[in-house]
Parts: sequence; C-alpha cells; structure tokens
Amino acid sequence: MVLTYKFEYLSNNFTLIHNLKACLKSFELNYKILKQNNHINLYVEGEAIILDEFSKYLSKFLPMSIFLKNVEVKNIDKIPTHSDITYLDSSPLTFCSKCLQAVEEKGNLNYYNPFIFCEECGQDLEAKGLILFDGKKEIKKSNYIEYFEYSSKLINDGKRIKIKTLSGDFIFSKLECIPENEKVNVKLLCTDLNSISEVFIASKEEIVALGSTEKPSINLKVNEVFKSKNLLKNEYVNTRYANDMILYLLSLELEKYNIKFLAYWNSDNFDSLLSFISTFPYKKIDIPEISILQNNQVLILKSKDYDKSLNKVYKKFEEKNKSQFMVLLKENFLQEKSILNTYSSSKHDDAMTLYSPKIDGMIDIFKFDLPRSMVELFNEIKKDSIGKKLILNYEKSFPSLYNNVLAYDLSTIHNNSINSLWKIVSIILGFDMSVLEGANNALVSKGPRIDYKLKESDKIYNKEFDVLKFIQSGISYKLAGTDDRVISLGYVESFAQFISSCVDMVNEEMPLDGISLCGDLFANKLISSFVHKSITKNYKIYYNKDFPIQID
Repeated sequence: MVLTYKFEYLSNNFTLIHNLKACLKSFELNYKILKQNNHINLYVEGEAIILDEFSKYLSKFLPMSIFLKNVEVKNIDKIPTHSDITYLDSSPLTFCSKCLQAVEEKGNLNYYNPFIFCEECGQDLEAKGLILFDGKKEIKKSNYIEYFEYSSKLINDGKRIKIKTLSGDFIFSKLECIPENEKVNVKLLCTDLNSISEVFIASKEEIVALGSTEKPSINLKVNEVFKSKNLLKNEYVNTRYANDMILYLLSLELEKYNIKFLAYWNSDNFDSLLSFISTFPYKKIDIPEISILQNNQVLILKSKDYDKSLNKVYKKFEEKNKSQFMVLLKENFLQEKSILNTYSSSKHDDAMTLYSPKIDGMIDIFKFDLPRSMVELFNEIKKDSIGKKLILNYEKSFPSLYNNVLAYDLSTIHNNSINSLWKIVSIILGFDMSVLEGANNALVSKGPRIDYKLKESDKIYNKEFDVLKFIQSGISYKLAGTDDRVISLGYVESFAQFISSCVDMVNEEMPLDGISLCGDLFANKLISSFVHKSITKNYKIYYNKDFPIQID
C-alpha cells in the first residue's frame, strides 16, 4: 500500500523535511520525499496497519509551523521514480512535543533537563550544568528542578535576572519591575499562551503562530484594560513564547506564582544570574519577527534563517526596491513570469517595477518625488485659479499653521516614498499623529477619496506622480471640517485603490502573471487589507517567503 502526503509549505527551508525524516525513523517504511515550489510530497509504502500507526504518530508529533498551510493524504499505485530531494541541514530548531513529554514526566531520566538530547528536533546542547547566582553568591542545587524553582522565586521577589538562552543573554523580570529607562524598548515573553488576552489583542492565528515550531515574535497591541495599569509605554509590544528548554522550564515554575508574562531587555545591570557553560560550540536559535495579515498571510519582518545565497541576489542592485524584488522572484521561482512589484517602505525609496522576460529585465512604472520646499509646493498649487483659491482659504482659516508649514524644512525628509508624502500631508494639515496612526484610530471604516494620479504620458513606464493633486485633496477636506483621522483613513485607503488602478493599467499593456508586494508598509494590517480588497481581479499576489519583507 502506498500513501502520499501533500504538504502545502510556503517556505524553501528544510525544517519540515527534517521533521518528516525524524518521524520516519521509528517505522520500517519505504519512502521518498519530493519538493516542488510550495509543496513537499511524502510518499510512504508499507503494510496498511503500519501506515495507520505512522499517520497517528505524524499527527501527534509533527510540529506546527507558520509555513504549513494544508495537508492532503491519498492512496496511489506506486512511489514515483523521480530522485529523492537533496536534503540540507535545517537551522537550529526549537523543542518538540517529544522533548516536552520527557522533561515534564516525573521519573523520566530527562525530568527538567534543559540539555536534553532529541533526535526528532535536534536538541543537542551539551553543557556541564546550570550556574546560578543570587547577587554575588553562587547557589548550588542537587538537581535541575531546584535551579528553576529558585530562579522563579527570585523573579517573583522582584529580582532582575540575567539568563543565558539559546538566542542570547537577556535580563528578565516581572512587568512591575521594568526599569523606567527600559520601558520604551522592552519586549515580553509570554509564559502561558492561554493568558495572552490578559495583556494583548491577538487573533487566533497569532496565538497559534507564537506556539509554532519557529517560535516567532509578533508586535501585538496592548488592550485598553491592561494599558490603564501603566506598566507598558508602547501601544504595540514585541512578544514571544519560550523557544528553548531553559525558558520553557522556568515558565513552568512561574505558573506557581501566577506570573504569565516576563519583560526582557539587554543590559549590564542585573541582580541575579542563570547561565551554563557549553561543552562544545552551539548554534543560536533565531527569533524571527513576523506579521500575520488579515488573510492569514505570514510576512517575515526580521530573520536570519533563510538561504544565504539570496544575499548575493540582493546585492546585485543598489536600489533596495529592485534588490528586494529580485529576491522575491528567486524565492517564488518567477524568473520566467511577468510580475508587477510595488515596494513601499518606511525607510527607503518606493517604486512600482515591472519584471518580464519579454522586456529582458525590469522597468519602473513610477517613483515618488518629493517637493523641494513648502514654499515651492504652495506656489505650484497656486498656478491655477482653483489651487490659488484653495491656498488662500487655507491661509485664512489656519494662519498660524500656514506660517509654520512655510517655515518647515523639507530637507529633513529624505526618502522618496509614500510614507514621506504622508509625513508632508500630516505637517500641512496639522495632524497630531502620523497618517498611518490616524487611519488606524479612525472610528469609521471608509475614508474620503484622495487624488492619487499619474501625470499624462504616452508611456506606461517612468511616469510622474502628481503630488499637487495629492496635497490639494487633503487641504480641501481639512477646510470642509473633515476629522483628521478620517482624512488619514482616506489617504491610506486611496493609496490601495491607486495601486490597483496601476496594476490594471499595466496589465492592459502587458498581461501579468501576478503581482508582488515588498516593503514594511505592507506588513501593516490596515494597508494590506485595503490592497487585497482593492485588487478585484484574480491576480496572484506574491510575497517574500523566508527572506524578510524589507532589509533595513
């Protein structure tokens, strides 16, 4: 009997293949693993009873992954004759359910052992033991659990403890004990994912992702109830779950004190120390930072766990938008396709770029250009009668704001991007927060229509963006008394509609096989939801896979 397992796996890493091979070691089965783009196919051959046992084992012990979207199982006649995939070592992995079963089982030789060896996930840190200091006094214990009991008591007593983890050394404390000067940069470790809603607004998909085999960090919004306690300064805080045995076992002990979150940061100031001395060098576990969009698309914001050959691809261009686009094409096997990419960044120049083998490379559809000064911008608007009247009304209605705007030095805004243009809008309209913040805080679901237009041209490439109409729209709504946050929402929503209209324009001239989105602005849930809603035609939308959506 032959079964095939078809895994939809949106990554080019070898983690899933490693885990499948580890599971197969416990069974006498003939098997083959093949990979094709977004699918990994496992073919297994054996007696029906053994295959049934293997399926149950797989469902129990195969780790969840942020990249694993779907699994299909079916009977086939025979295993394909294609060559088995060339398997490369995966990056260091976090613990698996088999490890957890062993360290939590009283009487097991590995009970509370943070240095457990596991063939399934590759846990193999060899160390002489734990080292614990309470102040300058070394604390020696007879077994591992006593080390974690003592450490958790130190934290409960308000101590700031430096802990050596497989991802680096960090200072950990209760949220009530965060130093004032660290509150802006602090991150959180959730010790109990069932309690995440006590502090944050998080979707089911985000909570599941935190517990996945990748153990990523996610920027989550602090809920209003917890915000009133004034323990955290930021509206969004980077949060993760334990990704190594030391933090996991410590979390188990913290449950006894009802401590469900720890703050952590980098510092040389601490009260206590929990560390170890490894026998051999070990690879650190990466903590990827991700964003999960409303359509459940996972975007990698920061990570070191990707094919390093992509760095060479990235360095082929000086322009970051093209570098990012080239990597995306490589990751998604799109070199023979016609793809239109939009790159929108909070830190770099934006561009919409077309790639196609039909044109032997890339061409820019448009880029954004910033005005050189506020005075020049207003003078350009006043060149026609409608614009002149608009600026006169603006000056009359907001004289103080008008004078402040004219004096503003635009050379302090460097990047030719939509984010920079939004900054200029917020200055001219006197917003008390950024356009994106205002849009996210708007109390309505739809904003006014803002003019995003390209200047008339016979070509579909190297077009100019009409900054004047873009600015005039906002001034008109400001004069009409429209709420600042509603205007902000209009700027964000209309940006998405503008992308959609540009896609349709290019597609009419050169049929597209898909579109792609790069840059950190597309990790914003509001922007991404508007973009996906605006692109009404059945275009395939691509993102980077393992490579971060933007390199800073």
